[in-house]
Amino acid sequence: MQFWHATESTLPREAFFIEFAATVRPHIKSSVVYLTGGFRTVPAMVKAVRNKETDGISLARPVAAEPD
Repeated sequence: MQFWHATESTLPREAFFIEFAATVRPHIKSSVVYLTGGFRTVPAMVKAVRNKETDGISLARPVAAEPD
């Protein structure tokens, strides 16, 4: 079984849930929003934070795969 979220709309871009995060983030006052899923490059991660689409990026799989 493969855990991968890829549709025609997500294949050409990074960050599968960035639109959702950018939509809900302004409405969440007492918590932070972290985004996960589909990031493949550091520039895309930095852009998402700088554009205030998310407060942070989850690196679960990369950290588990390459802990050093």
